[in-house]
Amino acid sequence: MSLILNHLLSRCFFSIPILLIGLLIFSPGIEAVNRTKQKTSDYTKRSGGQVAVLKKGLSMPHADLRFTVFPEEKKIGGIAILTLSADTDRRKIALDLDRVFKIREIQFNGNQLSKHLYRNPDGLLEIQLPEVVKGDFKLLISYIGHPKVAENAPWDSGFVWAKTRNKQHWIATAVQDEGGDLFWPCLDHPKGEPGSVDIHITVPAPLVAVANGTFMGRAKNGNDW
Repeated sequence: MSLILNHLLSRCFFSIPILLIGLLIFSPGIEAVNRTKQKTSDYTKRSGGQVAVLKKGLSMPHADLRFTVFPEEKKIGGIAILTLSADTDRRKIALDLDRVFKIREIQFNGNQLSKHLYRNPDGLLEIQLPEVVKGDFKLLISYIGHPKVAENAPWDSGFVWAKTRNKQHWIATAVQDEGGDLFWPCLDHPKGEPGSVDIHITVPAPLVAVANGTFMGRAKNGNDW
């Protein structure tokens, strides 16, 4: 089942991270929690602070975020279609995204980038653009992986993978402290908030996904999703 919402943000860096944008996927009840190895860098765990040089002068007028949640594997797949704007000429930029994710593909204005043009060793995703940009441009970033687990939500940041009393999945995000880059590529700073966000959440039936924002509709993607 795919859920589609439109969200106007007052603070991307705080609002988008939780309750999918505060993601919550559930069947009623609650119990238990998951345990996975965490490889999130210290850089990703710090939210806000000094802006990295490659992010300075960048803004995000719009983000179209598409999440597929795999409860059994405690994994997510994401496609972020980002409208970015640069205030000066540049060939290289950076976004924040936890390094636990494998980057499947990056497109610049609809054209796929060679893998040697980007790297993400510590949570700062550096991207070499094929041409100089100034003003608006688009990036599509496709990625997949096991997001950081919140062992003591909401005091700890990450995903919560729980089960209801009748053993149904109950999943939520709690990333108020460490930022949205725990599960989507963003400018993890108060000044980097996007102007607006569209969210698409795909989950296996019979789970239901909810998030803050204006509900735009839902659709079935086959018998089991």
